Amino acid sequence: ATVTQTVINNPVYFGKDGRPAQSGEVFSASRLSIIHQLRLGHFHLDNSAHFQLFSSNLYALPPLYSTHQLYYKGAWFKKEMHVNAGFDVRLIPDYKGPGFHPLYGAFHVTDSDLFFYPAAHFFFLARVSSFRAMILMENITQSITDDYNFDVVGHPQNEMKLRFGIQWLLKD
Repeated sequence: ATVTQTVINNPVYFGKDGRPAQSGEVFSASRLSIIHQLRLGHFHLDNSAHFQLFSSNLYALPPLYSTHQLYYKGAWFKKEMHVNAGFDVRLIPDYKGPGFHPLYGAFHVTDSDLFFYPAAHFFFLARVSSFRAMILMENITQSITDDYNFDVVGHPQNEMKLRFGIQWLLKD
């Protein structure tokens, strides 16, 4: 477990109208982070939970969030190809979400609630010597439910999409 404390005198923030402002108060943020990793053979479960307390609501941040990874990590084909495959899940309970002001390119406080939505992604990574390949299926939760995930008020996350990539490092 890790505890962090941040104190800011006269912080600058973006108000509910999206315009910059400066508070005459002291802003403090406390965070407790708990990280747990479990391994059973080639299977891994990595969990992290973060609890946050704020002295005032100058910044639209969730009081609680967690990330979880369940994946397989191993070597195939006579241990020549290293493979990682699994799921990455992010959980954020209901909270007053941030808005976005495109003119300033900044996030600001709102009175709108962002509701719980479990965001999940699938990944497959493979490496053979200097060649790497990856396949990502982002936002697979979209295929299970008709709801959209909002990390920012009024801006839905991307729909489910498939991404892939390769990297080949050529050596002399």
